[in-house]
Amino acid sequence: MPSASFEIRNPRWLATGANGGRRYLAARCTFKGDDVSVYVFFKDSAEELKLTARLPATLGVECTRYDHIDGIGLTLLDCGVAEGG
Repeated sequence: MPSASFEIRNPRWLATGANGGRRYLAARCTFKGDDVSVYVFFKDSAEELKLTARLPATLGVECTRYDHIDGIGLTLLDCGVAEGG
């Protein structure tokens, strides 16, 4: 069960070399009233594949864990695409 849902804006794909090459998103979102950078790490590659290379301007994501560091941004872990995107 997700612990939090977020609507992210202007997402873009980034990639790591971990696990044979995993993709994640960098975007913006509102967190506690502030506009912050957000990094979205999916729970598995199947979740990554739910999204196409061309991302929507806004996207709903659900995560089981998240961490916020002032000046750095918000990291969302174990994410899935929210129903309805």
